[in-house]
Amino acid sequence: MALNIVIDKSTFQSLSYDELLRLTYYYKHNITPVLVMEILGDLKKEEKEGNPPSQNRVIDFATKLFPTNTIINMHYTKPLRGELSGEGALEMDGRPLVEMGKSVQTDDGRKGWVVGETKEEKAIYNWRDGKFSQADHDLSNLWRNTTTQEDLLINLKKELKEKGEQIKVTTFEELDALVTETIDKPENQKSLLFDLCKTSDVNALLAYRTMVNWQRSGCPLLKYFVPYAYHILRVNTLFHMGLQCELIGTRPTNKVDLEYLYYLPFCQVFTSNDHLHLKLAPLLLRKDQHFIKGAELKEDLKMMNKYLSEQSEVERDKFKKSPPFLNNSFTFQRYKEYFGYPNKWEWDRKISERETAEAIRMMQEFEKANAGEPVEMKKGDHGSFFTRMTYMGKNDPCFCGSGKKLIDCCISEQQFDKTVMDQAAQNESRKKT
Repeated sequence: MALNIVIDKSTFQSLSYDELLRLTYYYKHNITPVLVMEILGDLKKEEKEGNPPSQNRVIDFATKLFPTNTIINMHYTKPLRGELSGEGALEMDGRPLVEMGKSVQTDDGRKGWVVGETKEEKAIYNWRDGKFSQADHDLSNLWRNTTTQEDLLINLKKELKEKGEQIKVTTFEELDALVTETIDKPENQKSLLFDLCKTSDVNALLAYRTMVNWQRSGCPLLKYFVPYAYHILRVNTLFHMGLQCELIGTRPTNKVDLEYLYYLPFCQVFTSNDHLHLKLAPLLLRKDQHFIKGAELKEDLKMMNKYLSEQSEVERDKFKKSPPFLNNSFTFQRYKEYFGYPNKWEWDRKISERETAEAIRMMQEFEKANAGEPVEMKKGDHGSFFTRMTYMGKNDPCFCGSGKKLIDCCISEQQFDKTVMDQAAQNESRKKT
């Protein structure tokens, strides 16, 4: 169990390798597609004297997107369109939203899901090895060109002022109240729902069905009918009205930074050093979520690393999966809040040989199911387990939490190479059959 966290690039690039490694012990890093694109965008960043080559910078960033305790969130447009197309209201409880692959079944009849590998994951694996395709270079160039246009938000601000009424608010609290009042007015719901369907490129027939379902449901407020679409609406309305009343500036990268806020429902903690995030994120988070400045998170991770470095190896081993008892630690306090740690957390319990054997048996069952043919999930089936295949390099941090390289810890280099060769042979065999 770990805290789900979304990290923007300003925080990510400020954290050292050791700090990010410590973070993955206690948090599940929910990697947003926009962070992946921002990292790729550095491939075409103008090189400055004294800085490493842009390609090396991307390799370094990709290397710090560790394969253990990280996951790629689904691009926000997919759940948005799904909700607006009548697939049902989205649950927003702080869990990452991931791409599901095939549904499978174990020998004892349990059904589950295999989390699919995303295109972002495939790209990260290649970047870590210094492999950049022509498509990567083209996409990086396009990203930089479209996100650094100086007049992008200047023109948007001008257009919004010409079309809309003059907005007279001077604080973000007043802005938040105005936005809430505007998008929660019952008489505005129909037009707002129509605009959401239109701007989200929802199929016309599906959009019509959604409008009909909304009317048949008694024309409820959108925050109850399509809660995720409503969240996106709040983010965009805050941004647009903030531009109009000049609480938000026209820096081109503000448009990129805005996209991180679309993923707030899928985390428990959000961290950033960005000025726009500092102002808007607290207005958008639920009461059970937390925002922490990137600089403060860095200090928290640094403090835990320093404390543990001064302890014995036995003591350090106790805190591989849960934070040390430091009352002034943000991480420790969040564990107390969410998990009742340490009183309700068996943080120092020794795993018996029987439990270890059972865990291995279940893992083998899941692996066997993953390799099998997909099965049908019938109506009412939710799946009793989820599995996710990931790829680890020999120099990645070991999955046990020791902080050592994989081949210097739980798997020797010879075992690693043999596993890679065996896996390649199995894949080749599957292709032939």
